[in-house]
Amino acid sequence: MPFPSSEIAILNVGGMQFRDWESVSVRWALETKESPAYTFRFTCSEAIPIPAAYAGLQIRPGMQCSVTLAGNLAITGFVTTRQVFYDANRHYVEIQGATQALSMLTNSTVTPGMEYKGKPIPYIANDIVKQSGNSLVVEGGSLPSYTPARFGIPFGESNHDSIERLLKPFSIVMTSNPQGNVVAIAGPTGGGPSVIEGVNILEGRELIQNLSYGKDSPTATQQTGSKDTGWGAAVSSIPFASKALSNQGINWNAMMGVVAEVPGIKGIIPQGRGAMENAMQSADQITVWATVYGWTPGADKGRGGGPLWPQPGQQVFVKSPSLIMNESLTVKSVTFMQDNQIGTRTILELCNTAALGEGVPQAASGSGG
Repeated sequence: MPFPSSEIAILNVGGMQFRDWESVSVRWALETKESPAYTFRFTCSEAIPIPAAYAGLQIRPGMQCSVTLAGNLAITGFVTTRQVFYDANRHYVEIQGATQALSMLTNSTVTPGMEYKGKPIPYIANDIVKQSGNSLVVEGGSLPSYTPARFGIPFGESNHDSIERLLKPFSIVMTSNPQGNVVAIAGPTGGGPSVIEGVNILEGRELIQNLSYGKDSPTATQQTGSKDTGWGAAVSSIPFASKALSNQGINWNAMMGVVAEVPGIKGIIPQGRGAMENAMQSADQITVWATVYGWTPGADKGRGGGPLWPQPGQQVFVKSPSLIMNESLTVKSVTFMQDNQIGTRTILELCNTAALGEGVPQAASGSGG
């Protein structure tokens, strides 16, 4: 079916623009559970006659491309998958791709001696990212100035795994952006529009859970011995510890051990890693999936222009009596969709701080499908 100009998706490959797709899906996400963070999938079939240009241009994996939605840049990257099926009566084409940050998953980290000794966190992070031809952008603050005595690199470890392991103790999560950069979210990145029951929410879905009812997270870490730090047990591990916690009237000796990813026997590394795990485990994890019309705020009222819905890491205010929600939540993922059955939709996955960590539940159906 024809879509208004404010709902046109364009795939640009090799300077040629392709539109009139039968189905469109563009997804932005934080890398808490999925990589790469920014991906797309376009399809066309016999339901829409395929222009000659589609058959003539052999779109292949590795080709540079960009995606625009409603006139806004959504992805800069390259094609990862091409699928074609045809018979006497049918012809089907599917193109998938991702941002340039995808190369972080396929390139191994290499450094002299396979370790960084006496280098600050910003230096290590930027060096890892540039090895795959990417640029690092930090949003919501800055990288910590902490300098670990040593940060070792296992042979064959990907750039993605190296930087995630480096920044996780500081509660920093990774994502991408429409320009294809590697993005580190160091803190809140600003507010955005609202989703409101009875106004612009077409479908609402919510999951609230608490996995632990309060756990202490003693953190163990290791460091090589030296004349300055000592040797043996004094630097090889932190003494095992646990304590009784109380949450919602339940008293027990709740404990979950955590191993810090960055060496450091005291101070910010074990304390920060343990505090992050404690915060995620002891609080209610709230995830809301809200489906709205169009790809831009205001599209439901015919105002289809303007920027796309906020990117992962930004805030969206949720007002929904049915979901017992009246607060701002953080965008974990945004999925822009369009096809001949549902029209143009955006699914916002919104979480509180506790739900952004490990164990974030995935929707089984409905808004989160």
